[in-house]
Amino acid sequence: MTIGRPPTDIWKRIKRQSERTSNGCLVWQGSINSSGYGQIAPPNSKSKILHRVVWQMLFGPIPKGYQLHHTCENKRCWNPDHLELISPSRHKLLHNGDYCPNGHEFTKENTYLHPDGAGKYRECRLCRTAKRRAYRQRIRSTKVSHNVTPQN
Repeated sequence: MTIGRPPTDIWKRIKRQSERTSNGCLVWQGSINSSGYGQIAPPNSKSKILHRVVWQMLFGPIPKGYQLHHTCENKRCWNPDHLELISPSRHKLLHNGDYCPNGHEFTKENTYLHPDGAGKYRECRLCRTAKRRAYRQRIRSTKVSHNVTPQN
């Protein structure tokens, strides 16, 4: 795909209000809608879903009958490399399928249902454990160690 040239002012704002994660997500730190998606209000316009705005600025309109899917599973990510055009039926299958994005089967034993999602948000326990372990490791690696000696 050919990348277009988005308007400079809005592009600067998007970049300024975003953070890059270790997996390449460009995570919006600005306003979030009630569904958890990043949103932005372009000049003289109502709020719009950010990843859709970015896609349209770079590649043009989203074709009728297609939806954008976050391959990274991060609703606040707007990285075009993490977005793909798919049909609504494929999108539903990906979100309600029998396997997590890493290919682990959703079984009763291997499925964690998030309490804040009223059972609507599930996660593979293997991936959840790996994600939590990586998070704890990042936290540990950023803590400053202080050597305590009797003289202190």
